[in-house]
Amino acid sequence: MSFSINYFFNSDKSLSELVAEINEVIGCSLILSAGSPEYSTAFPFFGMEFSLCLNPTSDYEGYVDAGELKFSQYNYDLDLTTYWGQADARPTQLPIMLSIVYMLHRRLGIMGMLVYDIQILLAKYEERQIEENLCVLYDIVTETKFLRFADHMEAIQKRLPDGYRNAYVSKCC
Repeated sequence: MSFSINYFFNSDKSLSELVAEINEVIGCSLILSAGSPEYSTAFPFFGMEFSLCLNPTSDYEGYVDAGELKFSQYNYDLDLTTYWGQADARPTQLPIMLSIVYMLHRRLGIMGMLVYDIQILLAKYEERQIEENLCVLYDIVTETKFLRFADHMEAIQKRLPDGYRNAYVSKCC
């Protein structure tokens, strides 16, 4: 069984440009796939599979919009997946992805939608000004500012399914 946490976002940059920028910002080694020009991956990445690909926006090729999950609004999909053999990495999966979300916003201005297993909307980010010279990442789903990492992670953890939360998340929630 696998679990994925995906971050869908928009960028006017090509996949190869984004790969280079994300590699620099995150300190990873995403590599463009020779067999698929719309896909790049870094494995292992903290013991998980990390990938960036173009998000097909048609229902025929990509994910189908459902309720609050508006996949068609985003042209990129950043995916952090654990498979059965990587289950021991799952307690770090959400904190790592939230760190990536934060750094992509701070360094590249990226905002998007965070999703668990393509089924549960965890967060949808926008930028909000909270002081005259301070704009922060704001999650409109949990209605929290991404100022203190632990506070924001706790709000996101509460949206995870009980089975995942009970097995892989600290008992703070």
